[in-house]
Amino acid sequence: MQMGQNHQVLAYGYDLNGNDLVIRIYDPNYPDDDTVTMSLNIGNPEQTTVVTESKGAQVWCFFQPLFFPGVGVPTNPYQQFSLQTGTGLHETDVTFEFGVAANGDVFAIKKSGTDSGSTEIHVLSAASGYQQFSLHTGTALHETDVTFEFRIASNRDVFAIKKSGTDSGSTEIHVLSAASEYQQFSLHTGTALHETDVTFEFGIASNRDVFAIKKSGTGSGSTETHVLRQ
Repeated sequence: MQMGQNHQVLAYGYDLNGNDLVIRIYDPNYPDDDTVTMSLNIGNPEQTTVVTESKGAQVWCFFQPLFFPGVGVPTNPYQQFSLQTGTGLHETDVTFEFGVAANGDVFAIKKSGTDSGSTEIHVLSAASGYQQFSLHTGTALHETDVTFEFRIASNRDVFAIKKSGTDSGSTEIHVLSAASEYQQFSLHTGTALHETDVTFEFGIASNRDVFAIKKSGTGSGSTETHVLRQ
């Protein structure tokens, strides 16, 4: 519970003798002291390993910190691809929208011209390198058009956001339930936001708040963010 006792150190070198690893660290608790090290045996990485620190501090765990420009990492990100691949899905057109699930699966949402007569969900599996589908299904939602946007929630629910031409006279949220394999809705609701057009785009936060991003024609003269709280 003594969270104030935690701090970060900088590893700047190591010595490896067989499986015995000594990590040379700069510890801000010992300014200008180049003798501070952490030591461990890496012979059995699947088991709990005792880590000793040369100054006698208790080491409980390692973690990977967030990276910031100028802190031991490149300041020019997104200069390389981690993946470039064709997929198991044919070329697509404006009748498709796409979303990415938390595990990297790609949701291809076929809005119209479907065999099922409904909005369809086709999921390209990240585990297969997007060469195979983990799901093909029609849904409880009729075929849709440009007045709908789709977003994927953290639990894989699909948010169908009806921007205009709504019965409520507002931007509406219709949630297709992942638990029902998208055969049932868990929510139908109008919102506090008026009907919207192509100047709006939407996003879903991890807590399911809906972010309405107003891109142009704003009162502030800037791109605006309007958050609908769940």
